[in-house]
Amino acid sequence: MNNESNNNSVGTVYDDVFRTMVTDSDELIVSFLNEMFNLGIKKGSKLVRYQNEVFLADESKRITDSNLSEQGKNIYYHVECESTDGDTSILFRIFEYDSAMALRRATYEDEGFVIKYPMTGVLYLRDSGKASDSLKMIIESPDGKNRMPIEVAVMKVADYDLMSIFEKELYFLLPFYIFNYERELAKGIDEKTADEIIECFQMIKEKLDATAKEETIDAFTRQLIARMINKVVSAVARKHIKVTKGVDEIMGGKVLDYPEKHILNRGREEGREEGREEGREEGVK
Repeated sequence: MNNESNNNSVGTVYDDVFRTMVTDSDELIVSFLNEMFNLGIKKGSKLVRYQNEVFLADESKRITDSNLSEQGKNIYYHVECESTDGDTSILFRIFEYDSAMALRRATYEDEGFVIKYPMTGVLYLRDSGKASDSLKMIIESPDGKNRMPIEVAVMKVADYDLMSIFEKELYFLLPFYIFNYERELAKGIDEKTADEIIECFQMIKEKLDATAKEETIDAFTRQLIARMINKVVSAVARKHIKVTKGVDEIMGGKVLDYPEKHILNRGREEGREEGREEGREEGVK
């Protein structure tokens, strides 16, 4: 979970956008997971969502940013969205979340109690240069003779320019692209810089329209991305009305409620219910 979300309402916007895309679009999350974990999940594969609430040893409840698996596969994925890099406390939180998830799915086999951890990663929205390119958790046996490393994948929005985002179909990153301008926005920008930012999002809009026309993404996904871009830009550039208004106009403002959306939402709700049912079954094991 974004470490700003406990401090102010702006921070929760990034978490909400991340979770919305995870929840609403298999199309967006599949390419994102493939890049983060170097996987080969096929385009069009269906994902199962599980409950995001985890209960820790002290009985407190936390909300994770994602809890997924590919339909029919016994591999689970957990990715957290972090606004600030360089804070290693994320590893403690990840371990708590992963352990709770693993215990929920634990099984007893001939050789003993089996606890399977998910593949885990962190998406850093900001890059101050403090974050490592990889993170690791190490579980040590009581006698100290055995150590099991658990790799935590790292992705940084700043590592991807628009060309690589569209080439790799990492449309999931587009709503967070405004973070590349955050330093300039924080210092205060002139008209020229504001125009440059607006032109960048005009280019994003045109590329999105082209991919939708080519049916690389569907109309719902295109609208979802545009809506999420508006939400993040409104938060990051909230002091710069020209930028927020310009991006909002480019991305289409209010998302229309069209029949196809109802159909897609109904299908996604059926998928979520499947995940909830599997989650209930896991809790009984």
